[in-house]
Amino acid sequence: MLLAISALVAFTPSASAQSKAPIGDGPRCDYSVCLWGNADFRNGPKVNKFGSAGLDTIRLEDLGKLENQYFGWKGMQDITSSLVNNTPYRICFYSDNNFRGLQFCVGPYERWASVPYWINDRISSFRA
Repeated sequence: MLLAISALVAFTPSASAQSKAPIGDGPRCDYSVCLWGNADFRNGPKVNKFGSAGLDTIRLEDLGKLENQYFGWKGMQDITSSLVNNTPYRICFYSDNNFRGLQFCVGPYERWASVPYWINDRISSFRA
């Protein structure tokens, strides 16, 4: 069993505030939306990027704006390969910022160990 990192980091990608934390390997998701850089809920590339992120939001127009200068994290833009929608809402993920481009929607509380090939490593924004 893997433990989730408990420290949250505040950030403001738009007018609303959310929190995020790297969540490690495994499908556990204590946040609204969780993203992993590899399939099967495993951390992805960590060079200037998150390997995974848990987000307390149901809307984010630019995944590239996620960052924490202290830890050197920078963005989840175009690296998501698995995800969890831990909300009672349908969430749509988009290949471009600002909810544009290819669209992939998942239902409430769905877990995708591997997103479809055509959206893999292309997710740039999402919203309910």
